[in-house]
Amino acid sequence: MSLPARPLAQLSLLSLLVQAACGPAPAPAVAPPPAPPPAPVAAAPEPLGPGCEEAKSKYLDEQADHHAPPGSASDALLYGAMLNKGAFLDACQIPPSVGVSVCAAVREGRAVGVTVTTQPPDDVMIACIASRIRALEFPSRPGMDITRTRFAPN
Repeated sequence: MSLPARPLAQLSLLSLLVQAACGPAPAPAVAPPPAPPPAPVAAAPEPLGPGCEEAKSKYLDEQADHHAPPGSASDALLYGAMLNKGAFLDACQIPPSVGVSVCAAVREGRAVGVTVTTQPPDDVMIACIASRIRALEFPSRPGMDITRTRFAPN
């Protein structure tokens, strides 16, 4: 059975009014895209070489049968003065609120072992400071000297 044209037009008009009053039909639910995987945690920088005590132990083992001349007090003072300048703190942009302790094992003009600690601990700062100290040129002499310095936080 066919409906007259007029009631069909009224039905279409009624349908449009219902849509306008109630809004369009809701969109089908779509699942949100999956969250991206978490970013990998930055690994602590690899040490650039042995620590101060490790270098000292290795040196003592090597020298067990040899007797290298002991370092002089003036050498120790000179090495300490080089570290006490703290130029590496500025180069590494260490804020004054960070405490820094350094131990350097110096042999033949090079820091062959460096141990750095910061308070609060920060691996990036530690790696930067250690690399700057390893790059310093110390007065060269036979044997090994250990020098330590500390910068208190402000």
